[in-house]
Amino acid sequence: MKTETRLKPNFKHRLSGLDEEATPLNLSDSIHTLALQADSMLALISDQFVNDEEEPVKMSDEIMYWSIESVRQTVKDMRTIVDAYHQANRTEEHRRAAGESATA
Repeated sequence: MKTETRLKPNFKHRLSGLDEEATPLNLSDSIHTLALQADSMLALISDQFVNDEEEPVKMSDEIMYWSIESVRQTVKDMRTIVDAYHQANRTEEHRRAAGESATA
């Protein structure tokens, strides 16, 4: 019988505040960190196209591809965090509404 082992990696080292409450401050901190990462990568990429040096060092196509892919994945992480924040707060609103209905 073949058994399947599923990976469940812990990404706390990459994404700050994810194990904390879904507050606007934690959302802001997480998105801010990811935005800094994406912006930094885009600055490196843009330097490949606009550079004042006479002979700039050019990235290979493979490095350029993976750099752009890294930014894309970071943006996906941002979307996922915002979606999770929205879902957590939506669930909390439903709990509060249910509690108010029960006491009314």
